[in-house]
Amino acid sequence: MLGKDINIKGRGPLPVTKTGWYFVLLCCIMLLASCSDTDYMNVIPKESSAVISIDMQRAGQSSGTALLQKLLHVNNLGNSGLDFKSKAFVFAAPDGSLGYCMKLRDKGDWEEFLTKVTARGGARRLTDRRGCQFAAVGNSVSGWNDGALLVMGPVTPAAQSELQVQMARYLTADANEGFTASKMYERLDSIDTPMAMVAKVSALPQKFSPAFMLGAPKDADVSQVLLSAGIENNEGLLLFHCSTFSFNSRIDGALKKAEKVFRPIQGKYVAQLNEGNLFSMFMNVDGTEFLSLLQADKGLQALLAGINAAIDMDNIIRSVNGDMTIIVPSYSDKELQISMLAQLAHTRWTADIGYWKQSVPKGSTLSDCGTHMWCYQNGTSKFFFGYTPDLQFYSGTDMASARINKGKNNPMMRRLITGCHRAMIIDFSSSTSQKALSAVAAFTAPVFGKVKKVVFLF
Repeated sequence: MLGKDINIKGRGPLPVTKTGWYFVLLCCIMLLASCSDTDYMNVIPKESSAVISIDMQRAGQSSGTALLQKLLHVNNLGNSGLDFKSKAFVFAAPDGSLGYCMKLRDKGDWEEFLTKVTARGGARRLTDRRGCQFAAVGNSVSGWNDGALLVMGPVTPAAQSELQVQMARYLTADANEGFTASKMYERLDSIDTPMAMVAKVSALPQKFSPAFMLGAPKDADVSQVLLSAGIENNEGLLLFHCSTFSFNSRIDGALKKAEKVFRPIQGKYVAQLNEGNLFSMFMNVDGTEFLSLLQADKGLQALLAGINAAIDMDNIIRSVNGDMTIIVPSYSDKELQISMLAQLAHTRWTADIGYWKQSVPKGSTLSDCGTHMWCYQNGTSKFFFGYTPDLQFYSGTDMASARINKGKNNPMMRRLITGCHRAMIIDFSSSTSQKALSAVAAFTAPVFGKVKKVVFLF
């Protein structure tokens, strides 16, 4: 029927030439090809808690393959049958295990490549499952089908068989069951950067998750709030240009409303960024508006609970109008160190200090320790707070961290933070972070290169 006219009711016959049919056919082929280009992504579990995409054409091939080389214990992936023109993905599966996914261009080349790795003692073939092939490499398991490579781990030898069953299910997932059918994929695919991430707050280190819940309703769960980000490594600073959102319309509405509370940061307290501080958060707010967000954040409320027992921090926060910084120098299960600095609009809260002195918990004291400076002590724990003549509030668990630091300069960090509405920094050089984030650091280094600090910019 090529060349025949097509009759549309009410319009009469429309001439269709052979050239026209070829054009339609070509469009169909291109459409089908574009669909199949995403098939390999469906081995990523639909319910993954975090997914990072790496465009190796733009980010550089080494960014996408360094982690895989580490997992496979090889120095080169040449002639491996992998498709380096397609995106690679790193993900956190629903059970918390880490996975890596790449498109397989030529299954035969991959199996020949793996045979060489096996001959060197670097891999061991495992039993096929559901038409998929598997190999154990180091403490991970590699599985593949005709178009996708999936690597997951770490796993003990005893648990390899169970992981294979799980991976076989992922490798045989169709378009309705895999990652491309998820809302997370839609969000990730919309981020036009060489490296991008979408993650549930529940997938982030638990110690830092409260900072990302600011603005969410009090009853919101960490699995309901997500972070989307474009990622870049700038001279050892791993930058996440991000925003929080939710697939729950009520929670998402609250998060969007909260964004209006955060004003452009002036960078007044960037000099407080001492090397080794575990966590720092910068913002510029009207304290009364910010307090409502803080009171809805159960995690941050728990962080300040010990101080609030003796000092009405809520009243102090109400007096803030301008830049505000919260710094956690270190963190352990036994002791929390925290420092807060902020530009005040007034000091009317000082009228209540006499009452605070009389109502401190038993065994504690609140006393003057300088001009416009006070010290709360409970056993061996101390908390200093006060304000300067130009109405800058300062506080900390020791005199050094409590003081306003005017002598340091961080030009790059100042440039990054100034003008943002929120900034959060995790310092990997901190001795505390090296213990708490050792697994994270081991994961980020192969993917992103050497990382000194992780910076979240909103």
